[in-house]
Amino acid sequence: MSLTLPDQVDPWRAAKAGVCLSGTLALRSLARLAASIAAEAADVVSYELGFQRDAEGRSVVRGRLRTELRLRCERCLGEVAVPVDTRLSLVLMPGEHGVAELPPDLDPWIVDEDSLRPVDLIEEELLLAIPVVPRHEPGACEPPSVADEGRHPQDEGAHDDRVNPFAVLAELKGQGGD
Repeated sequence: MSLTLPDQVDPWRAAKAGVCLSGTLALRSLARLAASIAAEAADVVSYELGFQRDAEGRSVVRGRLRTELRLRCERCLGEVAVPVDTRLSLVLMPGEHGVAELPPDLDPWIVDEDSLRPVDLIEEELLLAIPVVPRHEPGACEPPSVADEGRHPQDEGAHDDRVNPFAVLAELKGQGGD
């Protein structure tokens, strides 16, 4: 059974029934993610979420998320497209008890009040997929030159009228050295 994305699901019933959710979701509808992306985009994330029971009887969510995030390159400060194709495998848990005993290939998802918002799960996984330092491939961009910023070739011979911030110190040194 495949459904579109509901606002809330009972994860225990969904796992027992083997519910599958698939479709697309606008990235701009994910508030925390929207704050991390460079451009207001009409981009979407394609999602597949399957609720089921594993061999040990645990309620799990397995799925896949695919999108392209437009982030700010930390090298050139321009926009960089970062493809995301991530698989998730989460154990649904009513509390933090038992989290330490989970196998390393399973991550816990703590369920509050027997209700789960699939949008929150998708957004959290996309946030985790963002690189720590987003940037273009090596050689694809250059860092902006701070020294040349705002300077034009016609200004090369112009006199610099800016006040030296250390001029006050020179005056104080001259007054106190008598």
